[in-house]
Amino acid sequence: MPPGGPNAHSNLAVLTPSIAAVAPFTRATFKASDDAGGTAAVTFRVNGIPGGSPAVGTITSSGEYSVPDSIPDGDTVVVTAVSVNDTTQRKSSTVFFMPWLHEPDRDYYVHFPRVVDGASPSTTRIFFFPAANVATITFVHDGELTPLRDVGNGAFMLEVPPTLALSNFSAGSLHGRIGQLDFRTAAGAQVKLAGIGVNVRDANMPSVTLTQLAPDAQRSPFVLNLRYNPPYFRSALPHVILARVRQLLGDRFDFVALISNVNSNNNRNFTPARNDVQGIGLAQFDNEIGGRGRLRGIVNFPLDEYFDPGTAISHEVGHDWINFATDPTLHVGAPHWPMSSIASESVMGFSIGGQGGEGGMFPFSLETLGNGNVRIHQRAPSTIYGAWDLYLMGLLPADSVPPAYVLPPGLAISSLVPGFETPATTYTIAQYVTAHGARVPAYGASPTEFTIATVVLSYGRLLSPTEMSYFDAAASRIESTTAFPVTTGFATAATSSPFFVAAGGRARLRARLD
Repeated sequence: MPPGGPNAHSNLAVLTPSIAAVAPFTRATFKASDDAGGTAAVTFRVNGIPGGSPAVGTITSSGEYSVPDSIPDGDTVVVTAVSVNDTTQRKSSTVFFMPWLHEPDRDYYVHFPRVVDGASPSTTRIFFFPAANVATITFVHDGELTPLRDVGNGAFMLEVPPTLALSNFSAGSLHGRIGQLDFRTAAGAQVKLAGIGVNVRDANMPSVTLTQLAPDAQRSPFVLNLRYNPPYFRSALPHVILARVRQLLGDRFDFVALISNVNSNNNRNFTPARNDVQGIGLAQFDNEIGGRGRLRGIVNFPLDEYFDPGTAISHEVGHDWINFATDPTLHVGAPHWPMSSIASESVMGFSIGGQGGEGGMFPFSLETLGNGNVRIHQRAPSTIYGAWDLYLMGLLPADSVPPAYVLPPGLAISSLVPGFETPATTYTIAQYVTAHGARVPAYGASPTEFTIATVVLSYGRLLSPTEMSYFDAAASRIESTTAFPVTTGFATAATSSPFFVAAGGRARLRARLD
């Protein structure tokens, strides 16, 4: 028997797992095997440090890696096994960090890297941290089913080669669709079926100059990037984040577009900060999340793929004024519009499921028949503000607002087919003003220029130059004076209307940070 035991002269063949996913306070166990399948005699290092350290995590002689209580700089570490008999024999594994999630009924996912560079694409790894009742995830693409790899601590990984990442990407559309994910329980019951895509930087997105503001912050002309390690979801009021934005950029913005550091299947939303307008059905207030300053509200994007600097921004910013009607006719659709001619002409759409529901486009027009009834016609959903929107925004006088025709509140949208006739309530702007008072400031005295800061959160590290160039180019479109195509989730819109276009040229939304 050779000195040192049966494995003393065996080669270090493999270190498993080759990829592991961890979150703060969790663990991962690594095994070094020799070429005979036995356990190799090795020492372990983390980022080159024997045994690791409190900052990057520690690892025992048996390969048990303990994760630090905060995400280390860079959001990944490398675990290396070094043969005790021949230090030139080394095998390494990559450990990817997930932000810690304390709620078992909520899931999220992250991309490494966050943006695919169309000029020099590499494999994208997407890590999913599903809710507790998910046992398997399968990737569905062109009829092929690919089970995702279990990489520990409740995480699953999908590797996306460059050809697949770019397979459904159209230049200028920001995002590329790659397929669907089938989430199932241990018993095989489907939990959900969700689309998945990637961010793509194309040739039309130039490199940008980056300014380091602090260890946790950098900026480009249109984007402030903050390192923020806890997972950010739209349900939390971002007091700490907004305070940091004010500290770095000053109190100069009416709105903040806040893009989360993780992707979750929540909808985008608008969180109000204050209201100083009268006559829109909303009391004046300041809820302090804006620091009692200029900030009017926050547009939350919990999913990168939902960041559309055109129609999505126009819709969410519109919630600063729309719809807060207190009278029964219009209140039934709040915070959007009820099924009506208003919804037909408005990017604000209607509330699916009635009052308090999520917004949906209303792809119908209403023909008045002169007998109290209307006839339904199909039409493309509106991507611009209608006359009622513009009045509430202070961009149109009351005498330019036509009467609205509101469908019965109990009517199912499934019944709305071309040619369908139904009674409708006629509602005028005079009735609205009687119920809510005149708008103050009125048309002609209302502001027509607003500002918005795009803030992109990242954890473990600041965004790379490629990632910053992507988000900067995307955010710059907020100021566009022409419509553009964009892919949002699984829908590619031929026309996405930025604020200027949506407002019919009556107002502008400035997005540059300086």
